[in-house]
Amino acid sequence: MKLLECHIEGFGKLSDFKHSFSDGLNTLKAENGWGKTTLTVFIKAMLYGLDDTKKQRLTENDRKHYLPWNGKRCGGSLTVSAGGKVYIIERTFAQKASDDTFKLYDAKTMKESSDFGENIGEELLGIDADGFLRTVFLSEANVSGKNENKSVSARLSGLVGYDGDLGVMDEAMELIEKQRKFYYKRGGGGEIGELDDKISSLTREINDLSREAEEYSRTEAELCVINAELEKNAVERSKAATQAKLQNEARLAATYRKQYNEMRAAIEKDEATAAAHSEFFKNGVPSANEIERARELLSESKRILDKKADEADDGYSKLSELFCREDSDSKIGSLRSLKERLEGARQRKNLINDEISRNLGTASAPMPSIVETEGHISAVANANPSKKANKSCLFLLPIGVVLAFLGVILGLVVAPILYSVSALGALMLVISIAVMAIDGSQKDEMNRMTAAKLFVLRYTGTNVSDGELQGALQTIYQRVLATEDAQKRNRELFEKLTAEDRELKEANAEAVSILESFGIFDTGATDSAISDIVRRYEVYLALKRTRMSRDEEKEREIRTAVKHREDAEAFLSRFPTVTDSPFDEINSKLLEYTAINRSLARMKESLEDFRISHNIDPNTAISENETEYSITTDPAALEAARVELTRKKTLTERRLAEIASFISKKEDLIIIRDELSEKRSAYEKKLSVLVKTKDFLAEAKDSLTSKYLSKTKAAFDKYITLIGRASPEDFKMDTSFAIMKNEQGSLKDTEAYSRGTRDLIALATRLALVDSLYDAEQPFIILDDPFAYFDDVTLRCALSALGAISEEKQVIYLTCTDSRR
Repeated sequence: MKLLECHIEGFGKLSDFKHSFSDGLNTLKAENGWGKTTLTVFIKAMLYGLDDTKKQRLTENDRKHYLPWNGKRCGGSLTVSAGGKVYIIERTFAQKASDDTFKLYDAKTMKESSDFGENIGEELLGIDADGFLRTVFLSEANVSGKNENKSVSARLSGLVGYDGDLGVMDEAMELIEKQRKFYYKRGGGGEIGELDDKISSLTREINDLSREAEEYSRTEAELCVINAELEKNAVERSKAATQAKLQNEARLAATYRKQYNEMRAAIEKDEATAAAHSEFFKNGVPSANEIERARELLSESKRILDKKADEADDGYSKLSELFCREDSDSKIGSLRSLKERLEGARQRKNLINDEISRNLGTASAPMPSIVETEGHISAVANANPSKKANKSCLFLLPIGVVLAFLGVILGLVVAPILYSVSALGALMLVISIAVMAIDGSQKDEMNRMTAAKLFVLRYTGTNVSDGELQGALQTIYQRVLATEDAQKRNRELFEKLTAEDRELKEANAEAVSILESFGIFDTGATDSAISDIVRRYEVYLALKRTRMSRDEEKEREIRTAVKHREDAEAFLSRFPTVTDSPFDEINSKLLEYTAINRSLARMKESLEDFRISHNIDPNTAISENETEYSITTDPAALEAARVELTRKKTLTERRLAEIASFISKKEDLIIIRDELSEKRSAYEKKLSVLVKTKDFLAEAKDSLTSKYLSKTKAAFDKYITLIGRASPEDFKMDTSFAIMKNEQGSLKDTEAYSRGTRDLIALATRLALVDSLYDAEQPFIILDDPFAYFDDVTLRCALSALGAISEEKQVIYLTCTDSRR
């Protein structure tokens, strides 16, 4: 059987994973956590399904463990070749086993196949899932596990389907042997032996019944003799018992007296020790709490008095030199006030500068004078732009001039009538001159309007009509007034700015003077210098307060420490200690003193109880008769004789009863003998069946053992030589596939060796099982990095052997390291 291809739709962390397998050695190297073990569990699940277990631990519940992490459907397909055909196994797994699905396809026709059922793994490989894990699948975790299971044993023995019978074979043989011993035991024991004894006895009784009467009389006489001997024995035993009692009492009295004297001697010894301790505590016995309290007082006193002052440089010394003068506080106060003056002056300067900046645009804009602006406004206001010059009368001017000239000439020359012509001409001339004067006035008004428009255009950049001209001039006029106000306000602000500069200079000079009194001459940044000196002064005050508080606390601690030391020394003066650890010495003495006194009290109480219970007079010496008492008889011999006589009496009485019964019930004895004979015959038949059954089972077991053990051991010898370079003669294998190694003449279990050696032996065993299990068609082998504990030499041998094995079998080898790849 070979693996050709797998497709994992979802199983554990693997998703949409495909992999093709080739003949021989297939090596897959991936880092830890990639899913190598998940792949091997998927292959097993495709062949055997997933167990439906209620266990909660992931390591014991594959269904719960390997449901897809991404929520996909759990399952996939596995393509295998077996028996000359190629099959595609499809399975899906759900939360419940009842919801799982299974399909088997013939890869050639892609039609569903009925060649195998859901238990395809067991049908193809001939072993159950547990057997699969113990043979075909090897990992670092299970390579050294137990190899035997019923399925493996059944497969090896060719009895697949009867593994239950094999599992109880030894148990059955034990039960058969136990039942056989019930019927028959070596030496004539057992039920059959007892029946034989009873039948023989009955036969003798029946056959000898005629002699039983004579024997009855003789037995009666023997019983009388036995009774007489028992009475004599009783008298002698009573005497011996009295002597033994006296001897025991004497010995016990001596023993009790000796124990009493030893107890009293021990008390006297402890009393001497207690007296010495009492002398030590003659000034009073302290409690453990008092000792510990005195120890703590002395320790605390020593800790306080030995504690050095904190000499850490916190800067107080330098700060004290700087601020030790009496006027430091007033100067720091002045600096704080000066800093406020400086900050106030700067804030006011900033406000003034902001206002100047806001006014600057208005004050600096080019504007006409108020007089010029008012002149344009007045000119425009008095002008009548609706009036136009009367150009129709202009033609009268030359006519009037001509007429006036002709009138004068003609009037003088021709006649007076012509004087009127001259007057008319003069009139026309006057009218023309008047009209010309009026027209000149209108032209002046037009010029003033034009000048006003040009004025607006210059300062607003806008051409305005005659109707808009007055409004534009008013706007310019308001701007001129605003500019004049802004310029005036700026002059006032500049004066204030000068005053604030003077204030800053004066405050800065005062601050510099005070800072120089503190030794600070670099006053490029007066504010930061003031802040720094004020901060240092506050630190100085805080350190000063801390120092004063610490000094007061130190004085209190020293007074307390002195008091503690005096109390502790007063306590120690009560005891004559001689060691460098007086408290430990006092404590030890106290423990001994307390223990001895308690022990003495208990011992005295026990001594008194012992004296009263054993009636001991402490003033009486041990006498001779208390220690020695002779016994003239042997109680043991008398008791043995009594037992023997009692046994004989019992047997004789029983015999008499039997004889009397036989004599009176001969026919009954015959019936009983026949019944016992029938019962014995039935027991013999059952015994014969049990013996034959046990022989058959033993023969079958020997046959099975020789059938698979020798084959498996031979395969093991091959692999242990190939991988371990070890001598196969040193290893022994039992029918459970357990391996033992010969070490200096004795067999040692593999558990006695290192993990690497155990894994080596286990690997050879597992490969041997595969060879023994499968003859016709070799299965694939999955190795999930089982060489983790091999040394370099063994690893090279194992990898070399793996190459040789892959020439005969398909091997899928999973590892996480290049060294084992």
